[in-house]
Amino acid sequence: MHLRLLAITSILLLLTGCLPFFRSAPTPVRVQTFPIDAGPTQSVFQPAADARARCLMMIVPGFFSLPKDIGRHDFPQVVDELGLSIDLVGVDLHIKYANRGTLWERLSTDVVEPARAAGYEEIWMGGMSFGGFATIAYAARNAADLDGMVLLAPYVGGSRALNEIRAAGPLENWTPNPPLKPGKDLRKMWRWYQDWAQQDPATRPLIFLGYGDDDDLAEANQLFARNLDREHVYVRTGGHDWPVWRDLFRDILQDEAFNDCRPDSAASTAR
Repeated sequence: MHLRLLAITSILLLLTGCLPFFRSAPTPVRVQTFPIDAGPTQSVFQPAADARARCLMMIVPGFFSLPKDIGRHDFPQVVDELGLSIDLVGVDLHIKYANRGTLWERLSTDVVEPARAAGYEEIWMGGMSFGGFATIAYAARNAADLDGMVLLAPYVGGSRALNEIRAAGPLENWTPNPPLKPGKDLRKMWRWYQDWAQQDPATRPLIFLGYGDDDDLAEANQLFARNLDREHVYVRTGGHDWPVWRDLFRDILQDEAFNDCRPDSAASTAR
């Protein structure tokens, strides 16, 4: 029964273009702005100056999701409800970009550089599941591009790597064993995170983490949370699903770190 359900689900995903293995990886990367209109654009991200918010948040969805799902699950409405001046942009950085090693180039060239040129005061990046992994992986190479990250149930590595890190005790005691490999080695993002944890909190990008207490990735996320400020870690009842991520997103955006992403009058009052 389970195999039959899996087969049916895979066929439906394929027919709707959601199966990542069968999706194209165009240059420039597709981006989805909100509200959803004609669908994702393949042009370089160019926000209209008269409509631009104070802050930009790029969100990379999970493995089997599309950028438009961010709108379908009311993430833009959360921003509006909280009165924040944040433009959300869904970025279609799926697994093919990671496999080709072009994830970082596409995000930097197609989204971050145009956003800086457009004059956003802050640039944040976030993602759920695979999108959280993509966010950490991007920060490991281009941390200076980001003011902060919102990680929702991120994938942070397989059991072998996590057991190695857990066995070391405090993260600062961890030495990769065997040594980090050239090319693809998921422990590289933990090596960056190890460095991040030793940096001045005033100069490093902020990291917020949220996950459901019944998520299959909860144990791995708890390990990741050890080096974060407690007030930057959020846990909700539930599993690996959009409603949980939306509620966590709302919780995180209420932190004072987003005061600079309020309209001018609200920001001055908050300070």
